[in-house]
Amino acid sequence: VGVTATLGIVLLAATVQAWFFGPVKVWMRLVMLLGAMFMIYGGIYTDVAGLAIGGGLFMLQRGSHGGGAKPATSS
Repeated sequence: VGVTATLGIVLLAATVQAWFFGPVKVWMRLVMLLGAMFMIYGGIYTDVAGLAIGGGLFMLQRGSHGGGAKPATSS
């Protein structure tokens, strides 16, 4: 319960900050809010739904923004 609630708080913070491995669009923020509420609320079904939403958004963001900042190259 504590782990999923903590992950839910991380999603909630990402919703408020509009940043989750990169800028987040409005529709992603709404989905993140839903996932955060699922994970914060106790229950196996809501936890699984919240983890699925969080995992999906994680994969989407990592695919869009990669592993972070890229080193600058000089010519």
